[in-house]
Amino acid sequence: MTNVRVVTASGGDGGDGGVGADGGAGGIGGIGGVGRFWCARTGSRGGDGRRGGAGGGGGGGCGGGSHGVQVVAGGLDPAMYQAELLGALMIETTGVPGRGGTGGFSPGMSGSPGRDGDGDPVFTSP
Repeated sequence: MTNVRVVTASGGDGGDGGVGADGGAGGIGGIGGVGRFWCARTGSRGGDGRRGGAGGGGGGGCGGGSHGVQVVAGGLDPAMYQAELLGALMIETTGVPGRGGTGGFSPGMSGSPGRDGDGDPVFTSP
């Protein structure tokens, strides 16, 4: 890969958790940001918040990631390939990861917040 430029898009925010007292429905995660270049893709979608229960609030959804390249490892160690990609590609991290959703309120036990998305230029999945 020579003279390849990758520009990231922002990830969507996670949905908020449902309120526990009324068993409220969790929020829907936001859609990732739109790519502005012919070769760009959208950012990752944020996770959905969990439904609140009678005793506790639902947890918030996780924020979507903002990555330049995703490597599927398939059980192999991708460290060398990842390092080669980082050295060969021009990855401009213009996008930002999505924020995690807030946990739903409940007088008994509020839900936990969702995690913020990741912003690694090269993301490796198993």
